Amino acid sequence: MIDEKTIQIVQSTAPVLKEHSIEKELIHYESFSPFAILGE
Repeated sequence: MIDEKTIQIVQSTAPVLKEHSIEKELIHYESFSPFAILGE
């Protein structure tokens, strides 16, 4: 069973993890863009 404390921790850290993953995705696309490979 997941207790309330765990749920609260997940809810408080989830937005941070989401922002971090979005930043990583943007950096990844900028450095390895499919458009650059295809020559647009």
